[in-house]
Amino acid sequence: MILMNNNSRNVIIFDLDGTIIDDKQRYISTFEHCRSKFSIDIDLRKVLSLKLEGLNEDSILEKLDFPKQVKEKISKERRKIIETEDFLRFQKLFSDTKIVLSNLSKNFIMCLATNRRDKKLLEKQLQDFSVFQYFNTILCREFFENKREMIQQIIDTYSVNDDEPQFFFVTDTYKDFNYVSEFSDIIKVATHRGLNSKSTLKKHTNNVFSNLKKIEKFITKTLKDKS
Repeated sequence: MILMNNNSRNVIIFDLDGTIIDDKQRYISTFEHCRSKFSIDIDLRKVLSLKLEGLNEDSILEKLDFPKQVKEKISKERRKIIETEDFLRFQKLFSDTKIVLSNLSKNFIMCLATNRRDKKLLEKQLQDFSVFQYFNTILCREFFENKREMIQQIIDTYSVNDDEPQFFFVTDTYKDFNYVSEFSDIIKVATHRGLNSKSTLKKHTNNVFSNLKKIEKFITKTLKDKS
């Protein structure tokens, strides 16, 4: 889906889970489900602590004291359930999401790039949360190998030779910045209220904020200072 915002050529690319949607309860609930299903004692506080440090699922499972076969069962089960409606229901919008998206959409081209794989279910959730209308472009892993490919398409779509836009990339996960490392002109912005801690994110960008309202102010000021 591509719609044009005629008020601006500048572009903001948002991650979804942990950035505009509070994902902590869904994340923990998938491990709670595995704990119950496989009758194992998973230290949920340890899992969340490791996630905040920036560890991926494989690294987190490595630090849990289970046999290899049990770790494989946990990983397989989480992949199967994490995008189902039963677990998406644990998600909620952050309190400032709607107002910030509404404000920014008046002056920016708004894009969403997420690792979700089910686009139909993704768009339904965005509509249920009443934020679907704020995005000019919505891309997910159903049609792309990774976020780098999504971001490349967004840049190709909205770049204009005689009036080059400024691109911002907003996420809660430092690993997402690996996908934009080759795009030197993208300004990297992070929120630390998701699933990476402030100290973890600070190792990868200086632009780390506690909420979207502060990110909105930062983006607006950055463009004002450049003009």
